Amino acid sequence: MEGYLKQEKLREKVEQMQDARAKAERYVSEREAKSDGSSASKPAHPPPWEAPPPPLGVHAMAEAQIERALRSGALDDLAGKGKPLTSDPSTETPWDVDAGQAALNRVLKGAGFKPRSVEALEKLRGAALALETVLARSVSSGSVTDFASATQRREVSEAYADKAEATRRYNSALVVDAESYGSGWPLMPAKIGTLEEHVKAAMAAKRRVL
Repeated sequence: MEGYLKQEKLREKVEQMQDARAKAERYVSEREAKSDGSSASKPAHPPPWEAPPPPLGVHAMAEAQIERALRSGALDDLAGKGKPLTSDPSTETPWDVDAGQAALNRVLKGAGFKPRSVEALEKLRGAALALETVLARSVSSGSVTDFASATQRREVSEAYADKAEATRRYNSALVVDAESYGSGWPLMPAKIGTLEEHVKAAMAAKRRVL
């Protein structure tokens, strides 16, 4: 039953998106006809049984903003106009995902918005790369304390502390985003790991290179 309801919801979303696409195509054809100097008559409104129900709340405000932008021509010079959409697996919408939420995610991504956990994950990856670089330069054996110099030991300790702090910040941001966006938030918690584990990983990577 739940799967059927999801399919019905998705079908309604698809029909709404197709109706919006038809409106956009009519708008483009009208503007092209006006620019060509032709006297194309204004298309009649669809009969009541074909007109979509009026949107409510936030959807109504968004619809009004879109209509205003279309009338003013603010969307005429968008990047990629007239070109096929680029393929991005991160924006694909499975059948059991809310299509409206997926569309909102694509808009936010295009506007440069990043949730806190995504920003924290980027910082964590940078800290992890810095630690790997320091270890690759400094490790001389499998022992944590057996580095070439006190300076290298300090560099490794600082890089490990930075990664541990970045991991804690990421996991905290992940909890907040999971509560804000729902339990389906795709990111997973990260492990800090011990310094000994990082040293062994660096040694294994060095042996693979050799």
